[in-house]
This record gives sequence, C-alpha cells and structure tokens, in this order.
Amino acid sequence: MKLASILNENLIFTGLRGQERRDIYGEMLRRATSELPELPVRKVVDGLIEREDSLCLPYEGAALPHLRLPEFNDLHILIGVLEKPLRIKESDATPCQLVVLSLISENTSDLYLKALSAFVRYLGKAGNREKLIAAGSPAEVLEILRAADLEVRKTITAEDLMTPRQDGVRPQDALSVALDLFSREKRRILPVLDDQGQLLGEIAAREVIRRFIPEYIFMMENLNFLTSFEPFDRIFREETSHTVRDFMRPPTLAIPADMPLIQFTVPLVRDKISTIFVVDSEQKLLGELSIQNIIEKVLRG
Repeated sequence: MKLASILNENLIFTGLRGQERRDIYGEMLRRATSELPELPVRKVVDGLIEREDSLCLPYEGAALPHLRLPEFNDLHILIGVLEKPLRIKESDATPCQLVVLSLISENTSDLYLKALSAFVRYLGKAGNREKLIAAGSPAEVLEILRAADLEVRKTITAEDLMTPRQDGVRPQDALSVALDLFSREKRRILPVLDDQGQLLGEIAAREVIRRFIPEYIFMMENLNFLTSFEPFDRIFREETSHTVRDFMRPPTLAIPADMPLIQFTVPLVRDKISTIFVVDSEQKLLGELSIQNIIEKVLRG
C-alpha cells in the first residue's frame, strides 16, 4: 500500500498561522470540517494537547499529534504546513514547521502506526522535510509524497522503532570514556565499534561495577554490615588504566533493520535483554532498541 493512497488532499493545509499549538491544531481541524462535518473541534484539540502533555515526547522539526475517539469513523490523517517554524511544546528539540495529525477510530488497528512510520522514514532523510515545507498548495504536498513512492509496510520493523545511533566506544578507549558516556546519555549498555562503525561487542555498566566488587561479597546473604567505599575508590583510581577491551563482551543480540516487531519483542521480554543493536548487512551500527522504544512508539506513540 502506498502512503499517498490513504491521504486526502482536502485534509492537507498550507500557510497555517498561529502563536501556539492550540491555534495550529484548531485551525487544521476547522478547515477539516468541510470534509468531516461532524468533527468536534474543541474536544479534539483538548484531547490532542492532553495526550501530548501526558506523554512528554519531544518533537524534532515535525509534530505528530494523534488521538483515538469513538466519534471518528475511520483513520483521517491531516497534514499542516506552517508559514513559520513554531516550538509546539516547550520540551521540543527544535521548532516545527510541519504537522502530521492523526485522528484514529476505535476500529483502526495498526494502520496509523505503519503510516506514521512511513512519514518518519521519509522525514528522516535530508531535504525531504524542506520539500514539503516549500510546497505552495495541498496538491503540491500530495504530489511530492506521491512521487516519493512511500510504502506503508505490512508490519512494523526494527527500523521504525529504533533510536538511531552511530556513537559508541572503541576497544582501545579508556574505561573512563565509557563511564562518561554511560553518565552523559543515561545508557546501561554501549556498543563497542571499530573505526568503520562495525559492531564488535558491547560493554555493560552493571558488569563494569560488578568486576570491581570482590566475588565473596556476592555470596553473602546479609549485607547490612557492609560500609566500604573501596570498590568505587578502585574504579576512580583505575578507570584510565583499564580499556573498554577489558570489559567488552559479544553483543547480546544484533538484528537487521527489517526484522518485524514481534520477532524482536519476544527476546526482549523472554530473555530480559535490555538493549538490542540494529545493524546493516555489513554489521555497521544503525540504532538501538529497548522495551522503552516499544512503549513510547507503539503503545503510546
């Protein structure tokens, strides 16, 4: 199925003006009433904003609000092009000039997620967002998307949900480099890469700390008497003399970008894997997946 085939030119709006998201969403919905006359504009605007505020997911250049209500009889995707960039929410990484607003019926299953995935893949490529923003009319927006020949995939894949990554640590890096990255990006597992970006292994924060704690302590049941700071003092003293190679292990799981959602969800849950790496055919790192990606992008997003 092509993305353009499920879009309606009458639900594409250019030249939108507004000082805040309520203005923008309200204007899009009011224009949409010519096509959807029963649309409860105020209720929908309130619902969109309430949902955004509850999720606290930042937008980056394009806003993707969505709402499921019994009043909707189908999936309706509204596209809005703003005259000027606007920071939709305070938490947004960058101002937005494009809004893809989804109204989802109770009977719509995963079609809207697949459609949004197609949009995200398209907008993630350099220059595509600018093409849509420069469009002068709804017909031109639709023609741009039609020419892009975007496919709505039959299933949601690892590429759709992953957090894109190209960073990691190298085997020869000092342990302190990994500790800095664990702290700065609040990650528990880091990929170990060669100079070409190929995945060699992983390093786990839990395992690093464990290696500095004497083994006999893990055999104790009663830890109430322990007060020593010595393991952490050793880390401080030795973090520049140890290398990542001393702590790395083979990747727990590395998967291709086209692996379907259910196939990588099962090992995440069954085997309690915290991080899955997504790689291309040459084993170069593309991104990472965790349960959080599934919660944010499937169950809530």
